[in-house]
Amino acid sequence: MYFCAFLNIVTKILFKLLIYFINKYFFIVALILFSGFGLYAQDSVNQVKDTSLYKSVTDSISSKNAVDSLLPSPKSSAAKPIESPVEYIAEDSIVFNVNAKNIFVYGNGDIKYEDIVLLSEYIKLAMTVREVFATGLVTV
Repeated sequence: MYFCAFLNIVTKILFKLLIYFINKYFFIVALILFSGFGLYAQDSVNQVKDTSLYKSVTDSISSKNAVDSLLPSPKSSAAKPIESPVEYIAEDSIVFNVNAKNIFVYGNGDIKYEDIVLLSEYIKLAMTVREVFATGLVTV
């Protein structure tokens, strides 16, 4: 019987402490939250657009009429069909991918077309886009 009365008193004290801390911290949290609603960070400042992405300053070394090497020139040979036979020689292998229209030359590849000769360890010819990619090996 005494234990139940003691437990009842402790429960009331803990409940009052809980209500006190909730009210105290709720007021602080509410004050912090609601005090910032009227503020908008840098709302009235006009933002200046970054023009560095739109304008590029040319280097003083480069010429005024510099042509990008990646863009096709008006006299590009890419529009011309292949008029002469292309010779492929490789020490390792030559792989033809008919579906993708690619040719892979492995191991000291030698490709000859008219007066052009390409020697490389690995060569990829992409026939659909008419591009050639070649890499070599570093010898030590």
